[in-house]
Amino acid sequence: MISKLGLGSRTQAGRWVREGQVRVNGRFVTDPEFPVNPSSDRITVAGRADTPARLVVMLNKPRGLVTTTSDEQGRDTVYKCFEGAGLPWLAPVGRLDKASEGLLLFSNDPMWAARITHPSSGPDKTYHVQIDRLPDALLLKDLEHGVKEAGEWLAAKSARCLRSGDKNAWLEIALDEGRNRQIRRLLRAFDIGVLRLVRVRVGELQLGDLPKGGWRVLSEREIESLAPDPFNLRRFVDAQHRIFGQVRDELQAGKKENHWMWFIFPQIKGLGISTTAQKYAITGVDEAKAYLDHPLLGFRLRECTQLVNAVQHRSIEDIFGYPDNLKFHSSMTLFAHVHPSEKLFAAALTKYFNGEADRKTLEQL
Repeated sequence: MISKLGLGSRTQAGRWVREGQVRVNGRFVTDPEFPVNPSSDRITVAGRADTPARLVVMLNKPRGLVTTTSDEQGRDTVYKCFEGAGLPWLAPVGRLDKASEGLLLFSNDPMWAARITHPSSGPDKTYHVQIDRLPDALLLKDLEHGVKEAGEWLAAKSARCLRSGDKNAWLEIALDEGRNRQIRRLLRAFDIGVLRLVRVRVGELQLGDLPKGGWRVLSEREIESLAPDPFNLRRFVDAQHRIFGQVRDELQAGKKENHWMWFIFPQIKGLGISTTAQKYAITGVDEAKAYLDHPLLGFRLRECTQLVNAVQHRSIEDIFGYPDNLKFHSSMTLFAHVHPSEKLFAAALTKYFNGEADRKTLEQL
């Protein structure tokens, strides 16, 4: 769970636990296999925020380095390029094998990384590949059509010849999915050897003139361009960044004390008139579905709803006060409407509102 929260690698997490730096629900644990419930247990690491500020770095990976945090065979890893830089924990976003080189991303945000590497949402990746023969038009078409290899269909989204010599040539190959060693396997299926393989672009992010072994931090604009956020759900992630641990504490105690309702239990647009209410309003069913599907926001909404449902002997007004009790009613109505098969939100309506949905929310929907 520590790794999934983006606080460190699995190896680091295990060391922190054994060193007594980790608390679960306020109590120190020293067993890395200690069972936790991600929906109800609060995990904290000494000196580290629940969710660190997002950082994404691009590296021009040299040939000969392995893409791993540590190597059992003692080989040099890509982290050699970051020695002495003082960077926080970063994980590779995808992989380049030892013999490959070029653009490799690193991030401390596992949710963002998952969007980059997912076949349906990740950006295209473009490679320059030196091969040991001269290609013709038929070969390029065959690479785009693809071939079945080891039970998988491998194909290039596009393939073209950049330049040719007497005995070899450079191809530009674009992929829209990321299978293990896909280009090497695809070319081997056509009896073609790879002399060099360089990733030169991810989405619109280009390797450019970054020197071999060099790296730089990506701007927020570059980060967002790689994983588009059409509903700007990042506004919720940013708002929850430093306060979510406090939110959990208040809900576990059964009494909201601070101002976080808008971005923890969001409502449909059209109900609030304040600047804050409008900023965090959900525009419609599609955004509400995207919120539930978001790997962090959906998880946290469900966790917070479970905490509210677990409160005993208190009314919803006792928990939230007025008018936040009405906002909770609206939020539960919204998410129960867009995901009727999920009983969690309906359970909140049943427990606190006699099973009745919020009429104004339904009118907006």
